[in-house]
Amino acid sequence: NPNNYVSFNNELWRIIGVFKDIDNGTGTRETRIKITKSNGEGTSIWDVNENEWSTSELNSTLKRIYLTELNTNYLNMIDDAVWNLGGSSIYQGLYADDFYSLERDINVYSGHNTTWIGKMALMYPSDYMYASDLSKCTLDGYNWDDDTTNCRDTSWLRNSSYQWTLTPQADSIYDVFTVNETGAVRTTNIAHIIIDGNVTRPTVFLKSNVQIIEGNGNQNNPFILSIE
Repeated sequence: NPNNYVSFNNELWRIIGVFKDIDNGTGTRETRIKITKSNGEGTSIWDVNENEWSTSELNSTLKRIYLTELNTNYLNMIDDAVWNLGGSSIYQGLYADDFYSLERDINVYSGHNTTWIGKMALMYPSDYMYASDLSKCTLDGYNWDDDTTNCRDTSWLRNSSYQWTLTPQADSIYDVFTVNETGAVRTTNIAHIIIDGNVTRPTVFLKSNVQIIEGNGNQNNPFILSIE
């Protein structure tokens, strides 16, 4: 449970990491902080037709509801980013570094986009897995629920419900990778909803001139942001 809490839009968000060479869609590449909402949002389907993020219902929901909820000051802190939409045709035997590479590849369902430019999207399977203590976990993501102590429960992105990710199953038009309720990384039908709900984590890249000016990242003393 690292001290990576940040106050954003008067809510608790968490820093996924600092990423180099993030393109804002114009070819300008900068080092930027990536954050995600701490507790996520409630039930929503990914889509009903296909696992194409650019036209998905969940993408529209993020724009229509979550993005418009942001206070102007915080909205000005985020910028467009090129989000990678690469997927995988296999869903077992994949570790964090495998997902990281596949997410940035061009393996998608025929005719689907390999990137998308926008302000808000979802976490990746690699984000979830890198949020754990990989010095203790030796299992692939599919089997994380076989070692809950060293794998699943060391990830601070763990949640007891299904969590959507941005990454499609490349050989299926109807499935995307999710973190299921047991903490394993598997694929799920895009229209799937369970009784306890599906968790959506709005995720954004901050502009490069956003600075941390206060706080220590603790849940009770989160980082405070300011834009130059």
